[in-house]
Amino acid sequence: MLTAYAAKKYLLPHLLRECFVFIEAHVSPKNVCQVYEFATVLEAHHLIYECLNIIDRQTHHVLTCTTFPSVSVSTLETIVGRPYLNIYSEFSLYSAVHLWAEGGMQEKKCRDRDGELEDSSGHCLAPCSVSCHDSRRVLQGPSQEWTSFER
Repeated sequence: MLTAYAAKKYLLPHLLRECFVFIEAHVSPKNVCQVYEFATVLEAHHLIYECLNIIDRQTHHVLTCTTFPSVSVSTLETIVGRPYLNIYSEFSLYSAVHLWAEGGMQEKKCRDRDGELEDSSGHCLAPCSVSCHDSRRVLQGPSQEWTSFER
């Protein structure tokens, strides 16, 4: 990707085209977020479109990839804001946002104080349509207490 950046910077359109062809051929759910961020920097609209297609079609694999916690806030907001995602449930999206927030806190060496996760990821959760009004409860994960329903 550095070659593509240099090709754009030094106005080498033939090399830039070849770099984009190579990058498009090697985009996978494992690296799609990094390629998307790179494509937005270079304003490569066709590459952005390809990345968004992969994110839409293989969302579960993108969210469960080990590189997902290192994506930027704007990329996370883009993924959460997509209208159609291929995931099992929206809870998996909430879990991925929670892991992203934890990863960001570990990078900053912050402590998990009360509400800190909510502050770092709460604005990304707004576009989701889960009928839960308390994002802190969702970020804490599923309840450990099972309630029995009487018939």
